[in-house]
Amino acid sequence: SVNIMDWDEAIDLGANMYRGYYREIDQYFEERDRAWEKNAYTLTIGPLTPDILDRFESEAESLLVHPGFLGCYGKQFYYWKIGSDYINYRKRLEKIVAGLSSQRLGIWGHHDSSFLYDRDEPDWPVTDPPVGYCYVKIMGRPGSAWRNAPYLTRTEMVLNPHRFKLAEVNYYAAFHDDEVVPLNFLNNQSMRADDWHGLRNESYLSIIYGATGLYHWVCTQKGGLQRLRGWFQELNYMWPVFVADDAQIKVEIQPQGSKVDYRLKKWQGKYYLLTANRDEPTQHAAIKINGQEGMKVKKLFELPGSLSVENNVIRDAWEKYGTHVYEIEFAENR
Repeated sequence: SVNIMDWDEAIDLGANMYRGYYREIDQYFEERDRAWEKNAYTLTIGPLTPDILDRFESEAESLLVHPGFLGCYGKQFYYWKIGSDYINYRKRLEKIVAGLSSQRLGIWGHHDSSFLYDRDEPDWPVTDPPVGYCYVKIMGRPGSAWRNAPYLTRTEMVLNPHRFKLAEVNYYAAFHDDEVVPLNFLNNQSMRADDWHGLRNESYLSIIYGATGLYHWVCTQKGGLQRLRGWFQELNYMWPVFVADDAQIKVEIQPQGSKVDYRLKKWQGKYYLLTANRDEPTQHAAIKINGQEGMKVKKLFELPGSLSVENNVIRDAWEKYGTHVYEIEFAENR
């Protein structure tokens, strides 16, 4: 997902979605059509406030049933104890989306502890069709506040597994306190936003913990999108694996208490072990695939580490933001 300023460059690099806003203007129809002409989708943000729901209801059918619209991202909530006006807003917006002639997904965005609102709170509607969760993680932020996302990532494990879970991992780099940004540059973004490894790490952690979709809001200084070319290509390659079924094979990791998290997927006869370091220090671990013989392992994307394979055990090192993917074949499948 990108903003309009980087439109053509981002699509050429592999982005496939435009983040449009539903406000008191008419341009969202034009943005939707432009995106579709470039084989890209649109996810509308909003309506963000209760006062424009009447207008949205009158236009929802013509706007959202277009094949280029993925769904309606209603609002991001920062606190779970919201007022009755927004409780009613949530319920009404879901009913509007539920009434469309072509099914679309309603998505609610959450920061911090707002996920508690959706855990058996009595005011949550239970009769409407599935609603997705979106966890907002601001990545790329320099300084001590940079890595604010692990708490949000782990909350994905408590969500209803039958609801779509969209992990919003954003590449938005705010400037340092000691940084002076020239007037001809966007004045809320860092000139040092040159490291996308945290974005990749948090994306894999989201999939490992059960997210069924990834959404990036990419916002960079001009020219910064080129840094993400490799990541876009990796996403296109890995996406069938991310949404594939989990492998029904027992996996164990040593030492106990390791900060390396993992998930084993099966896709087209091969197995894919997704791993990511959820902590800051370098981790060393051994991952055992039980009950299989003749294991052949290929580490994808040529990332650093210290891979060794013996029998059915994979040993490696995961640095800060370390994220490794192993493609595995067993003798019976070769």
